[in-house]
Amino acid sequence: MTRDDVVLAFRTSLADGGWPVEWADEVADENLEIAAELPAGTIIVRKLESYFLRGALLSLNPWMGRLFDRRVNSENAF
Repeated sequence: MTRDDVVLAFRTSLADGGWPVEWADEVADENLEIAAELPAGTIIVRKLESYFLRGALLSLNPWMGRLFDRRVNSENAF
């Protein structure tokens, strides 16, 4: 998503919730600043002035995938 996409999403959300749409730029920038510190795919939830990480989408690099396959397929797998 581009910054403009994020601003539009917040503008729509604010309008739907009855909040001033003029806040969209500031709210988008605050959220983008926080998101920049987290891995891609992280799901951020905001409640008032608190932020929570609800989840993250992780991908294994090829080396980790091979390691996982060996552990799962070994005789000693648990």
